[in-house]
Amino acid sequence: MGNLRELDRPIIDLGEVPEGLEIPLVAQAHVDPAFYERIVAHLRSPVAALRPLALVGGRGSGKSVLVEVLAARLPASGFTVVRDPAAVPDGAAVVLADGIRPELLELQRARGVAVVVTSREGLDGAEVLHVPPLSDDDIAEWLEVWGSANVCYFAERGLSPLPLSVALAHRPFAEQPLLLLMLALYDAVDNALQRGSALGPLSGRYEFLQAAFGEHLLARRIWTALGARGRMWDLLSPKPLTSRVVSLLAELADAAADRAELAGVVRRLFAFSQRNAVYSLNLVLLHVALAPLCSAREIGVDDWPRLAAFWRSQLSDADWRELVGLLYVSWDEPSSPVLGIGTTVDADGLREAVLEARFVGDAAGKALSYMAEALPAARYDVHYARAVLELAASPVEPWERAAHYLWWADRFPDLVLECLRRDVTVGAETLRELAKTSLAESSAFVVQLCDRIGRGGADEELLDVFDGLGAPRIDQWCEIAMLDAWLRLHEQGYRHAPDRRTDLVRVLRSADFEMISQVRPDLVYRCGIVAHEIGLFG
Repeated sequence: MGNLRELDRPIIDLGEVPEGLEIPLVAQAHVDPAFYERIVAHLRSPVAALRPLALVGGRGSGKSVLVEVLAARLPASGFTVVRDPAAVPDGAAVVLADGIRPELLELQRARGVAVVVTSREGLDGAEVLHVPPLSDDDIAEWLEVWGSANVCYFAERGLSPLPLSVALAHRPFAEQPLLLLMLALYDAVDNALQRGSALGPLSGRYEFLQAAFGEHLLARRIWTALGARGRMWDLLSPKPLTSRVVSLLAELADAAADRAELAGVVRRLFAFSQRNAVYSLNLVLLHVALAPLCSAREIGVDDWPRLAAFWRSQLSDADWRELVGLLYVSWDEPSSPVLGIGTTVDADGLREAVLEARFVGDAAGKALSYMAEALPAARYDVHYARAVLELAASPVEPWERAAHYLWWADRFPDLVLECLRRDVTVGAETLRELAKTSLAESSAFVVQLCDRIGRGGADEELLDVFDGLGAPRIDQWCEIAMLDAWLRLHEQGYRHAPDRRTDLVRVLRSADFEMISQVRPDLVYRCGIVAHEIGLFG
């Protein structure tokens, strides 16, 4: 009788579905008659006592429900059905199990009982039967029963039951019994499938549908329980809410006229929650969904860093990372942070560290986060941050800074050039070494080198560096910087040695004075004076 009672329960837990929906019973589960007869034929054959029977199917194919149906429908006159391997009686018996367990195979070898198990991939040495998918006629029959059983539910909400055409448009789901039920339940919330809502890629389809279905229903159940002032512990204590659930709750809150009153309910619950990490953090998330940009103190949190540290100690690494990305913590007010719903992102090492530092409220970490937030979005990584610190932010001796320039020159040339532009202490020897890196190919490096020539420094050494350059890109700014540098040298009395690659006369003869006159007309005037002094134009 125990097996027969299994037929009268719903296929899934009623607590997981919207209120008012009638869920098919195990007794109503579709079992292909030909498939059922093949199972019976195996159990009546001598092979049944020698090799297990594996019912093979993917997730959602209904294997687990099939085992329950078999346990109830196999005729008692021909089979003694057992679900608990420890309770196998003397004599012939059929042991039915959802999943493969080693003790079952040992039991068959020792006692000669028939064993039927479910599996996704088969079992070595077993007889294999593949659970057949639902045919179009099977799907149509199931949907007709579904729609008839839930006429009142759909009519009261102005919704429609899932039609066959929409179900068949998602055939990889619809041909699997449990997935078909999930399709129907997913659409029953707000007719999302009938409105064209996509189900995502087919890879991982069971996981996607199960997650989407579960998240929608969990959000609805939380919202309903909150509005009815019902028990929240069972809904909020098992595991942290996902970003999708929180987003759905925020959407429901946006349309609620009593959201402020509901936030007050959450605050009263939170006052007695802080001994349980998951329950307390879910209440915080629920409050922020109801009251965006609220202070932690408003919820009832007097010591945010302490509470955050408690959460961290109790959560898995994956749950902690999602929470840190989901709940945005702003420390504009040092005494109590402001909380908001953020957007989860794929975090690299630096971004994750910054988010966590800001989340937990660590003083040193917050300083790091302020620095990191100033980084350009395209360069938000730990190596670039280290380069910024070493090149620009930390007070070091000139020789150490020079070593940093050389270390980062090829990886972050733009940053090195920008730091060089502001560094008046860099010496000619450092520039000589930098000229051996990829910086030498940059016109900006040529400009910076020329800007240092003729300013009272080591001009001979700087000119050696210039002469040692290969073939840098020369643009108008290079030409202007070279002309300005060589004019400064001449005006200070410097005369180029004959072995110099580039002297003043060559620079003057190659200058584009039309262009220069539009950008630096002062240089044209100075060139005229110098050209007259050296008799360049007779």
